[in-house]
Amino acid sequence: MFIPGWILVVFIFILIDYFLQKRNVSILEKERDSLMMKLSPYLIKEEREKADKELFAMEEEMFKDVKNSKTKKKKK
Repeated sequence: MFIPGWILVVFIFILIDYFLQKRNVSILEKERDSLMMKLSPYLIKEEREKADKELFAMEEEMFKDVKNSKTKKKKK
């Protein structure tokens, strides 16, 4: 069975292109992962600060509710 040369060349170029793209994607994924590892302490710190602010706001609301309930009892 004879395969024309140009079809063989095109097929080889398609294979080369496929493997190069696959390699580039894996390189990009590795770079992304390394960047996330570098940034993770900062992201964790920001999340912790955000959670602390939310907790502080909740504590203030609870304190106000308790204070209001005490003043209502005194008025009665």
